[in-house]
This record gives sequence, C-alpha cells and structure tokens, in this order.
Amino acid sequence: MKIAIIDDHRLFLEAMHRVLRDEFPVVEVLAFQRAGEAFAHLKSESEPDLMLVDLAMPEIDGFGFIDRLNQLKLSVPVVVLSATESLFQVRRALEAGAVGFIPKTLSVEDTVAAIRTVIETGEYLPAQVRSGLRKISNRGEAGVANLSPRQFEVMVLVAKGLSNQAIAKGLGISLATVKSHVQVVLAELGVSNRTQCALRAVKLGLLMPSEIE
Repeated sequence: MKIAIIDDHRLFLEAMHRVLRDEFPVVEVLAFQRAGEAFAHLKSESEPDLMLVDLAMPEIDGFGFIDRLNQLKLSVPVVVLSATESLFQVRRALEAGAVGFIPKTLSVEDTVAAIRTVIETGEYLPAQVRSGLRKISNRGEAGVANLSPRQFEVMVLVAKGLSNQAIAKGLGISLATVKSHVQVVLAELGVSNRTQCALRAVKLGLLMPSEIE
C-alpha cells in the first residue's frame, strides 16, 4: 500500500511522514511539499492508494488539486487534512470528490485512528463535522450559493476582520474590486455592515466563532 501526503508546511509534512512510517510500517509513505511535485510523480509512478491533502497550498490549493485529479480521471481517494474550521470549506471539498476530512487539531492518536478508518471503510468525518454539515443542509445558506468563489474568499476575510486594503493585497486584486465584492457579499447575506457579515457567516455555519475577530 502507498500513502501520499501533500502539504506545504515542511515541519508538519515531516512529522506526518514519521508518524505514518511508525504506525504503518508495511506502507510506503510519500511526502510532497507542492501539488506539482505530486502530479509529476503520478506521471511516472503508480498511483497511491490514498492521498492526504492540505487545502491551503500555494500554486495549486487543495480544491484545485482535487479538480485536477478529476480532470485526469484519476480515482485516487483523497482525504483533506487541514487546519480549516469552516464547514463550508469541508463541504466544498467533499462535493469536489474528497472521501473524508481530518482536522489538523486532532491528536496524533486520533489522526492515526482516522486514517485507519479511511483505509478500512473508505471514508472519515469527525462526528462534530457530520453534525455541523447536517445543520447547514437543514438551515440553508440564504444567498451564499450565489457568491462566486472569489466573493466567498472576500466574505471570509471580511468576517476575519481584514480591511479592504489588506484583502486587496492578500488576494492580489485592486481595492475597487474588493469594494465591489464586499457590496455583493453584504447584499447576498442580507446585512448592512462587516460585523453583521461575520455574525451571519458564523450563524450559517460557514465559519467557526474562533475564526472571526
């Protein structure tokens, strides 16, 4: 069996590599710091039996990685291993084709147990994530579905307390574009200011309280 880890944080990548080698001694463990490195490997080697992929990566993020796998018609099971607490992001990953989600906040023991569950059953979601996703589905998202991916990014950054200038710099877009996106976000969420935007995002389960300022 072969397991690949793709994560741009070197310390985390190396730690996970050691943990998997210790806990799964008969498994070949591959570690890649960039999605491009993983795809280069796939061109010349056999597919891994499981991929653990971070969402927040440069060049190609986790969502782009899963989309690329789909485009190449590769059926490698992908589990998101991420620090995100956004249920919206988790659901988006699952809808894209991920078979599970493992929070980086889990202990080493729980992380290993989660990976064993994926190997044995083909999927894994923490109980609290399953519950949260059901609540989102039951409650609806009041306009969020109308936001473009970029507008959703802006909404998250607004909710986290970033200024328009900081958002423009972080996303590499103009201040005028950010202001336009903010207006759309506020209108779609049915709120009138940034504080209400943050509270609305939490209420809908799109962000956790710990993610906003």
